[in-house]
Amino acid sequence: MTKYTEQDVEDAVVAIANGKSLRQASREWSIPRTTLHNRIAGRQPRQFAHETRQRLSRSQEDNLTKWATAQIELGLPPTHAEVKELAQRILARQGDLQPLGHHWIERFLERNPSISARSRRLSRRKVKTRGDSIDIELAEARREREELKATLKALQRSKRKKVDVDPNTTFVGFETTQRAKKAKGLKISPDKSNESDYPTDEEDCIVVN
Repeated sequence: MTKYTEQDVEDAVVAIANGKSLRQASREWSIPRTTLHNRIAGRQPRQFAHETRQRLSRSQEDNLTKWATAQIELGLPPTHAEVKELAQRILARQGDLQPLGHHWIERFLERNPSISARSRRLSRRKVKTRGDSIDIELAEARREREELKATLKALQRSKRKKVDVDPNTTFVGFETTQRAKKAKGLKISPDKSNESDYPTDEEDCIVVN
C-alpha cells in the first residue's frame, strides 16, 4: 500500500465527516480502514500518543531536526553526540537537568528519518566528488608520464646520432684540389696554412700607415 501522511489521514477524516464512506476514503487516500476508524473514534496517532512521555516536545524536536538538516546541507553533518548535547541544552533551559537515556538518539532518528536520509545523500555526493577528483588526478599523472616517456625517447635518439668528422678532411681536400690544378696547368692558390706561401720580404709587403 502507498505510504500516507498525517495530512492524508486528516483529509480523509474530513471527507468522511462530509459524507464520504469509510471504504471510499480508504481507497482514495490509500489509508487502512482500521486507521481511519480509530481516528474517527478519537484515538491519536502512535507518535503523538507517545509525545507526552518524550523529554522534548514535538516542536522542540522539529527545531532540532531543522538545525541538523541545515548542518547537513552545509556539508557539516552533526554527530550523534552533538545532537544529543544540543537536546540536553534545550532541556536544561526549561529546568530539566536529567541526562537523556542511552537509546534516546536512536528513537529520535526513528521519529525523524529525514535526517538520516539527507546524511546518506550527502555521503554519496562526497564519494562521487572524491571519485571525480581521483579520476582527474590519475589522468594528469598519465599525461605527465607520457610526456616524460616522449622526452626520454628524444634524448636517446639524440645520443645515438653520431657525427664523425675527421679533422684532417679539410686539409686533405685542399691538397687534392691543389694537385688537380697543377696537373691542368692552372694557378695554384696559396696554402694559408703554410707560412712559406706568404711574402716575407719587406718590399713585397703592403704597409698601411
